[in-house]
Amino acid sequence: MPKFKVVMNGSGCLIAASEKRWGLLPRTALKPVGFYTTRFVEALCPEDAIRQAISLTEEELKTVNRSQSPPRIVVDEVEEEATGYEMLGAGSGFSWYHEKER
Repeated sequence: MPKFKVVMNGSGCLIAASEKRWGLLPRTALKPVGFYTTRFVEALCPEDAIRQAISLTEEELKTVNRSQSPPRIVVDEVEEEATGYEMLGAGSGFSWYHEKER
């Protein structure tokens, strides 16, 4: 079965982040963030690969996203690639970036 690399960009998440108030007192605050992530999947076609990658990403986001709304996920790239899948499996994790306050 073909193996695909799917690169995604997401937005609309809220994650708990530690910050220092007045430079001294640590506290946890919800911060609006977006993310980039890559998933490797086995699928018959690119469309199935996209569906699987988004599903994997949404499942993992449930553990960190505190927003009541689902994130917006856009597929930036999908290509057939066996190397990443063989080395990393499906992949996991996110590269977060700050979004402007809502």
